[in-house]
Parts: sequence; structure tokens; C-alpha cells
Amino acid sequence: VDSSTLWRRNYAAKDISYGVGARAAMLQGVQEVADVVRVTMGPK
Repeated sequence: VDSSTLWRRNYAAKDISYGVGARAAMLQGVQEVADVVRVTMGPK
């Protein structure tokens, strides 16, 4: 693998959402992160 391959950025179009659907997707993502952190950190 040459150095140009290692430093190449992977650019892709982004899907930007607004409104109720975006809020629901954001909440779902936050909930997934919270669940992972809860499992990782364990009980107090």
C-alpha cells in the first residue's frame, strides 16, 4: 500500500434531515450510545 492510498479521504454525499424524522433518528442514536455506555461502565 503506497502512502497516497493511506492518506486518501473518503468523501461521500451527506443526507441532511430536518423535522420530526431527524429528531427521532437523533434520539434513537443517542439512546443506542447510552445503552452501550451503560453496558461498558456497568453498575455503580
